[in-house]
Amino acid sequence: MDLYEPHADEEMPYRLMNPLDYDSSKRYPVIVSLHGGGGTGSDNLKQLKVWNQHLADEQRRQDFPCYVLAPQADICGMGCTSKSSKQSSQSYRRWTWPGFMLWGIQWEGTG
Repeated sequence: MDLYEPHADEEMPYRLMNPLDYDSSKRYPVIVSLHGGGGTGSDNLKQLKVWNQHLADEQRRQDFPCYVLAPQADICGMGCTSKSSKQSSQSYRRWTWPGFMLWGIQWEGTG
């Protein structure tokens, strides 16, 4: 898990794994690794799950170079500072990082 560099901004902590053999002249896809309820907190570590280990496998990184972004939501479940609006049993939320925006849907009451 050392390949996931810790970062934090005003909204939430996150970890980022860069592509293997990074080349600044190339563009890379981003995998957003969402942790589920068991990864909430502020330690910037609990959000890393077993699939993050699989994504960090050297052969996989050679075959599929990409960034892996692993944000950690706070105790509120999906980021207290995020903007949200509820419609029936869904919660629509928006998170932003410099140069990147993610929209997501959380189903309330499901595990």
